[in-house]
Amino acid sequence: MSWDHCTQYYQGHPLKSDQQVINERKNFEAEFCHNKGCVVATADQYKKAEELLLRSLDIKLELYVQALCLELDVHPDIRLRYHALGNVYCGLHRGSKSQ
Repeated sequence: MSWDHCTQYYQGHPLKSDQQVINERKNFEAEFCHNKGCVVATADQYKKAEELLLRSLDIKLELYVQALCLELDVHPDIRLRYHALGNVYCGLHRGSKSQ
């Protein structure tokens, strides 16, 4: 792509703020921890899965509280993380925590 095409393409695109970049990185980390936690849980390594899923949940709660997205209903991303964590607690035989 030539320089002229680059400048035309990016002319209408605003630069991302530092906070947007930080939030994208945190979102990526939350997804990574959630996915790795689910994989580790299927390998019966529940303690490590619990750590990863709790980290993912903390990050997502922080992001949604910052964005004021938590209203009366819980965001589907948060529900997904609680569900995965409940499955891990069932694997750890801590049924009281999974409810």
